[in-house]
Amino acid sequence: MKQNKLFLGLATLFAATFTFAACSSDDAETQNAQQDRTIRLTSSLEKGGTRATSDPQGSTSLSTSSSLGVFAINNSTAHTNGNNEEYSVDGSGNLTPTTEANKMTWPASGTVSFYAYAPRIDGATYNGTNSFSIKTDQTSTENYLASDLVLAKNENVAETSSAVQLSFNHLMAKINITIQKAANATVDLTHAKVSIINTNTATTFKPNAAGTNEDKVLGTASTPADITLFEGDGSAEPSTVVGIMVPQDIAAGSGLVKIQTYPGNATNRTLIAKVDELTTFLSGGQYSFSVTINDPEAPVTYITLKTGSTELVAWNDNNLGAATKEYSIGDYICSDGSVVKNADLASSGKTAIAVIFSNQVGAADAKWDGYAVSVSGPMTNKKWGGKGTLIGTAIAGSDNPTLLSNALADYSGLTTTTSVQAIEGYSTEYTAFDFGSYPDISGVNNLSGWFMPSFGQMVDLIQNLGEFSDIKTTIAGLTSTNNAQITTDLSFLSTINNHKPGSTDIIGSGVYATTSENSADNIWILNIGESNVQLSRQAGKDGTSRSVLPIIAFKVK
Repeated sequence: MKQNKLFLGLATLFAATFTFAACSSDDAETQNAQQDRTIRLTSSLEKGGTRATSDPQGSTSLSTSSSLGVFAINNSTAHTNGNNEEYSVDGSGNLTPTTEANKMTWPASGTVSFYAYAPRIDGATYNGTNSFSIKTDQTSTENYLASDLVLAKNENVAETSSAVQLSFNHLMAKINITIQKAANATVDLTHAKVSIINTNTATTFKPNAAGTNEDKVLGTASTPADITLFEGDGSAEPSTVVGIMVPQDIAAGSGLVKIQTYPGNATNRTLIAKVDELTTFLSGGQYSFSVTINDPEAPVTYITLKTGSTELVAWNDNNLGAATKEYSIGDYICSDGSVVKNADLASSGKTAIAVIFSNQVGAADAKWDGYAVSVSGPMTNKKWGGKGTLIGTAIAGSDNPTLLSNALADYSGLTTTTSVQAIEGYSTEYTAFDFGSYPDISGVNNLSGWFMPSFGQMVDLIQNLGEFSDIKTTIAGLTSTNNAQITTDLSFLSTINNHKPGSTDIIGSGVYATTSENSADNIWILNIGESNVQLSRQAGKDGTSRSVLPIIAFKVK
């Protein structure tokens, strides 16, 4: 019995000792947990809409290539290890400090407000204005991610051992461009280059700003630049390309996207897509459109994008629609203002009044898309006007390259014609500006009235529609501007007249007046003779045997 009692006592003592040891182990773990007050973070990215497979950013999670800046603010002050600390993200969205020194811990008291963004910028502040620029070359994953500014905030968070959730939103705008070839097109796009053109690339943002995404992107204007999205290396054609834009307004008629089939090669053709109305690219918005490419006929072809909703969304789709309304040099402007492809005129049932010769306009004509020349033939035996009155700005000076350059750059045809037609009784004194015998287009709001071309516009007509590619180089090399011979090859005349829709020639021989003035007495002219073409800047305004090629400015509807 004594032995049994002793055994029981030892057993009881052992049990008590074991229990005490177990309690001490639990207390140590609790104490360690209390001492480990590391702030844990996890993340998600706003759910996208239809995302292109080539988008380097994940659909609902940040790219593991992202470098993040994180602020932890306690009582309006960044406490130790909470000031723009550098973090990385894993495939599950968990954030990890890049070094032990970047690890953040909970403060002794109070709540914490978290502000995080990517890509991280040295010197950024949570409550100040931070500068940000997107990359102008977004052909690499690295540069795309460096352009996709994302931001998250979670304010007034009490200490917790769980990971704090940071939900990131896109602050920039995204553009998707789907490129496809027409069924019978043979154009090779393996060397194509796709760019966003003439857009602002810089902005500012404030992480702790209240309100929507747009309230956080403060916005600043920058010098417009082109952004390269794709450059083919000859191995594959582009399908869908994606890019990042700074939120901004794109003015009506502005070019937005440029597609070059083979930059730097003689076979290169360029397609420029314009927006047909003021288009706002919003913070967090995604904008998509598609382009169908036929075999390009002209060096530069313009298309107009149909714009869709500009409602603010969470990186969802704002479909700009298909890129339609293609036009190029040699296509027709019809009496109703519509544009008809050269090959489709007969089947369209419409009446052509002009043929497009230029898709570049002067600064004063920025509201228009291009110029077209009448298919009804030139006016002949007309008088520019009386001597002694300067209507516009004289292009005068000694014979030198600068003078010729100024003449070639003159696109004042519409402006000068409008000024002349405002003179009472102009049709008597200025007969060269009376276009009453040409189709009445006064009620067609996407066409200007008929006007006399300037010297620069006349040369563009011959160069583009007549395929006289060397005319500007030839003129620039002249040593005289008084009856100076430009060429003896008149094949450009038949090339231009090949575009006539009927039997009337568009152009023939004649002394062609332009609106470009050399002085109050003289104008610049092109004398197209039977055997050569000459240039003069000393043709009298009062000459009564001038020919005029009426042209119009147009805007694609």
